[in-house]
Amino acid sequence: MSQDALIRQVFDEVREANKRPMLHYVLSREPVGLCDSKVGGVPYMAHDDAWPLDEVGDPLGFLAQIDCVDLAPLPDFPHEGLLQFFIGTDIAMGLGWGEEPKGFRIYYRETVDPSVTEEEVTAKMPDVDPDVDYENFPLWGDDVYKMTFDSETVMQPITYGDWAFDALYAQRWNELRPELSVERFFDVSDHASEEDVVDELMELSDSAFGWVTDPDGQAGNQCGGYPSFMQEDPRWDGDDVDTLLFQLNTTMNEGPDGERDFLVLWGDAGIGNFFINGEALARRDFSNVVYHWDCG
Repeated sequence: MSQDALIRQVFDEVREANKRPMLHYVLSREPVGLCDSKVGGVPYMAHDDAWPLDEVGDPLGFLAQIDCVDLAPLPDFPHEGLLQFFIGTDIAMGLGWGEEPKGFRIYYRETVDPSVTEEEVTAKMPDVDPDVDYENFPLWGDDVYKMTFDSETVMQPITYGDWAFDALYAQRWNELRPELSVERFFDVSDHASEEDVVDELMELSDSAFGWVTDPDGQAGNQCGGYPSFMQEDPRWDGDDVDTLLFQLNTTMNEGPDGERDFLVLWGDAGIGNFFINGEALARRDFSNVVYHWDCG
């Protein structure tokens, strides 16, 4: 077997041996209710709730809400109540670069009060100009999109960008070629005869996601499964937030004339992720969620 063939074989073996259930969703401009799964718009809030603020007292932006009934196909995820995601509207979108304060909040509402109205919640929302105050935000203005989840999960192979992929690949490669040992996946490019073989496999992992059959299928919009990144996994130290709770990718529609209509845009066409420890998720403990986004 050639070195190039072995590089591909090990890549396929690692992906086949490491799969997780993933539930995909798509965004559309269909009408949504107060408690529906959606990106943007008006979130559900209890009668006595105040609008969430960041660490310096500025109002957060409402990013997304999931009706957990939609998550029924995913094991260990909640199957009732609401999951909500708020992030900062500063230039870092709440990520906390450098000395800037972090600004994001995750809420799990196990039950909802049907007497709450959208008008009541709207009155609590900050008095801002969405086109100005939300200039640094993945949604434009007051856009709102319905999230429609697939009816079944698929088993998604590990993405090469996941922090664990390098170690898994190196372990298997070194078993087969101990005389050509590597520490990470990209190191095997030193042993390839085809210059682009490693780049091709990296592109396959990023673009295919192991399940996309429709080029307009909004790849990367998912709960569960494995994450993707424009740069690198922030969990390189192997911390215990091992589960992808929610991922929202840059999403757009492209018209027949080639004009692009962005629904979601993270910086320069990036992607946003939220991670949690799997055992904590099973306990419905959302006190330690890691938020990350990056772009090219």
